Amino acid sequence: MVRQTINRTATIEFIQTLLSEIASNVYHERVTQGAAFPYITFNVGPAFSGDDSEATFTLTVNLWDNKGNNIKNLEQSTDNIIEFLTSRICNTGDITLWFNQPFVLSLPDPDENIRRRQINLNVNYNNV
Repeated sequence: MVRQTINRTATIEFIQTLLSEIASNVYHERVTQGAAFPYITFNVGPAFSGDDSEATFTLTVNLWDNKGNNIKNLEQSTDNIIEFLTSRICNTGDITLWFNQPFVLSLPDPDENIRRRQINLNVNYNNV
């Protein structure tokens, strides 16, 4: 596969807007100092493709909560995000994104009260 250039700014802004439809605290890569729990961070990985109009990249979405052993809301939020993203093909007018193949990890944090779920999704990107 060949590394592909995508419109990263438009893609990041669109994903931020999309995730903000289902969560109130959404951040690209880094969290604002003193951010309220629960929150989401996300990152767009490098894109790979065989031609100029299509690409594939990995979207990593991290959900953070500070409810200690009460993980019910965190698990429900994880399921909601997967359902929300994988149930649609998103067209912005300039790009089309299709989210698929979610893979979820439970990642530890040094603070025992903080719980984290990481969702990795393949994203098909098309220039319209």
